[in-house]
Amino acid sequence: MKTRYCDETITITYHGFTDVPTVTSPIEYCLDEVAEPLTAVAADTYTLLYYTQSVGGTGVTSLTPTTNVSGTSTYYVSHVNAQGCEGPRVEIVVNVKEIINPVVSFTYQDTYCTSAPNDLPTLANNFTTGGS
Repeated sequence: MKTRYCDETITITYHGFTDVPTVTSPIEYCLDEVAEPLTAVAADTYTLLYYTQSVGGTGVTSLTPTTNVSGTSTYYVSHVNAQGCEGPRVEIVVNVKEIINPVVSFTYQDTYCTSAPNDLPTLANNFTTGGS
């Protein structure tokens, strides 16, 4: 700080922290599956706040992802110390996958003549063989 009559140095010390929670990511769900609240492991004496955005917003102490739309969603969690200071956010990715109904049915002639050639199953519609 400097004025016409005074020249003073001001030192500002930041007492923030860089500790981040431990998370498991990605988390996989099927479409419309019942989801569990997000979890993270807090270090030392910190508490956790969860967010739906990487910056800003209001943190909550519990957040359950939605599974009613397929795709990838990203949530965030941060440490909060006893003084209310918040650390960096860590992302938690949630993948919601479409439900696929595979065609696995076939019919088979239940009786056949032992002298006839081997009978093969009749494949259901849209069922293919071979390949990987």
